[in-house]
Amino acid sequence: MAKRRGEHEEAARFWEGLARDPDWRAAACEELSLFYERRRKDLKTALHYARQGMAVAREKSSRHGYARPSAMAMRRSARLTKRAARLAERLKKTEATPLLGAAHGTLISVRRAG
Repeated sequence: MAKRRGEHEEAARFWEGLARDPDWRAAACEELSLFYERRRKDLKTALHYARQGMAVAREKSSRHGYARPSAMAMRRSARLTKRAARLAERLKKTEATPLLGAAHGTLISVRRAG
C-alpha cells in the first residue's frame, strides 16, 4: 500500500523486511531492484537485488524436484533475468562513459567498452 500512496522509502523498508522471509524473498528482491533503479538511481544495488532474486527464484524452482515450477515463478525468474542483464549493460555503459572534469573540462575517464 505504501508504494501505491507514493511512499517509496517506507515501501522499500517493508520489502527489505520481507527479503529475509524465504517465501517472499524473490518478490521482495524484484521490488527492491525496481526501487533502487528508479528512485535512488543506484544501478549497482539494483543489479545486486536482481541477481539475488534470480538465485532465489531458481533455487525455489529446482527445490520441487520433478514437479514443474509455477507459471508465476517462471515469469518472475524471466523478468529478473532480463532486468539483471539490462542493468549490467547500463552499469557497464555508465562506468565506461568519459566524464568531463568539473573544474577544467578535462577528461577524467577514457575507458570505453569494447
